[in-house]
Amino acid sequence: MAGWRSENNPGSKRIDLMDLATGQFSSLPDMIKARWSLLPPMIEERSRCASVNIPQSDAPVIGGIERNRLPLRSTELLT
Repeated sequence: MAGWRSENNPGSKRIDLMDLATGQFSSLPDMIKARWSLLPPMIEERSRCASVNIPQSDAPVIGGIERNRLPLRSTELLT
């Protein structure tokens, strides 16, 4: 989970990982300094979306804001 950013709130660089089996949280390293990789283009351009890491599966990208600043209700599966 990551923090929400706004004009008055710079947000957080902290990202937590939750183990669904135990309900325990653990902090991940600072993602600003992490290694990033390009993913395939998405069908809809979006920002402020959410994604879930599902082991041995693809990553769903959920919701977000479209180019015209309207909320998106769609989900895309990155493979």
